[in-house]
Amino acid sequence: MVPVRLFRFSIGTLLVAITLLAVVAAYAVRQRGDRTLTETGRDLDIAIIGDGLFEFSEGDSGKVYSRDGRLSVNADGQLVHKQSGRVLQPPISIPMDAQQVLVTPDGEFCFQDTDMGNWYQSDQLQLVMFNLNEDQLVPCGDGFFRPGPNSTTPMSVTPGDHGSGSIHAGWHEHRRSPSLLLFLCVPVAVACGLTASLVFTPGRMK
Repeated sequence: MVPVRLFRFSIGTLLVAITLLAVVAAYAVRQRGDRTLTETGRDLDIAIIGDGLFEFSEGDSGKVYSRDGRLSVNADGQLVHKQSGRVLQPPISIPMDAQQVLVTPDGEFCFQDTDMGNWYQSDQLQLVMFNLNEDQLVPCGDGFFRPGPNSTTPMSVTPGDHGSGSIHAGWHEHRRSPSLLLFLCVPVAVACGLTASLVFTPGRMK
């Protein structure tokens, strides 16, 4: 009697494999490794290379935090988040008619005037560091977060100090879409399901 190797497709095993791989993919897209940088060439697009968050004021609602450093200048000459209009904290003032803005890796803002072309130093950018994992922050939409119930008081630091990241001007950080990872999970899950369903059944003696 010779064993005959047969494939038996198990829906239950396949579903388990898909679930496990989806969990792995969901976890992966939450980690720092899933972030990627895109060059924009805008003076006021800044990205954090390393740890830290930007702090923005939400008026009477307090403060929120984000790694989205796409900024613009509002009517009061203050740097704000380009999409939401939230004011960057601590406030940084840039003339609306500035010809060019330069941001150094340690967060120092300088601007060039349009009249004489002279350069002037503006304000110093501060990053925020929490004594907790970023996953414990509570999302509040559009890439912004509020501290969770167990969070401590955030620490404001100059970029590059106390383990914080540096500033990379002209670049925008965004998260990779989880859809690609989940799409890749399907064929892998099928393979896992088929492999787990490989069984041996006895053949007939001739």
